[in-house]
Amino acid sequence: MSTAAESPAILFQKSLASGRIHSGYVISGPGDAPQEGATHFARAIVCTAEADEARPCESCQSCRTSGSQTQPVEIDGKDGPYFRFIGSHPDLYWLEKGSESSAISIKQIRHLQTALHRSSNSGGRRVVVIANAKWLNTASQNALLRLIEEPPPLTSILLATDTPFNLLTTIRSRCIRVTLPGESMRDLRGLKLSEDARNLVSRLDTIHTLGMPGLLDWAEEYHSKQGKRKVAVEELDELLSIGCDWLYERIRQATEQGQKSVRDELDAYKAVMKCRRELVRRNTNTQMTAEECLFAIRSAIHS
Repeated sequence: MSTAAESPAILFQKSLASGRIHSGYVISGPGDAPQEGATHFARAIVCTAEADEARPCESCQSCRTSGSQTQPVEIDGKDGPYFRFIGSHPDLYWLEKGSESSAISIKQIRHLQTALHRSSNSGGRRVVVIANAKWLNTASQNALLRLIEEPPPLTSILLATDTPFNLLTTIRSRCIRVTLPGESMRDLRGLKLSEDARNLVSRLDTIHTLGMPGLLDWAEEYHSKQGKRKVAVEELDELLSIGCDWLYERIRQATEQGQKSVRDELDAYKAVMKCRRELVRRNTNTQMTAEECLFAIRSAIHS
């Protein structure tokens, strides 16, 4: 289902005013904006204020419950808890990658399905926010797809992500797609970049000096040791993300300078994006994926 042309704020307001809440939304954008936007919309959906009032109203019992400042429960994708509530509202579910996991597991989705097939606590709507939905692997996405296609009554799934293209096409096609405003690409030369990110950018700036041995040594840094896959996956995801932004920067600069062809950079960008999609979906070998990414970038650089 394509993104609506109107702004996200207007889309959400119209949905709330009409009461026509879809079973699935993909909310994408930079940084923490998708999670914050999804949480705000979820709280507004269960708010009991009148339709013509601003929601969430922060005054009704539902808003006080969903906005309560309780200590969040740490999610464990293997042994549970598999999800938590937003605030202390029993009909607002928050699901994300477990603290020691490398992906959102199918076990989490199945436990969510079981919970949602019980009756609503308040008798009204229920909403699930899936934070950083890019960490859904193929098995968990397929299980989630069935939930979106045949949801329990008055139930909506909000998938928050910085990159919707990691989600299966079948998921995206069945959801309302909402793109939040903001720069999709980071300023790789700006002061807001973390030290680790700056180091990666510096290394990419000199990747043209590396031969095969140097690239293989770099990729080996992402080797997934026993019990450490989560760390390797998260570090590799950062490399892939920075790599995409770095290539985008080169493509933009080349275009502005009137260069005739950026085909090699575009091919490398597509290859790195493919690595990002498959990192979680296929439970890939992290070192081999790093090699594929670095070789693609190096092959696009001629000087």
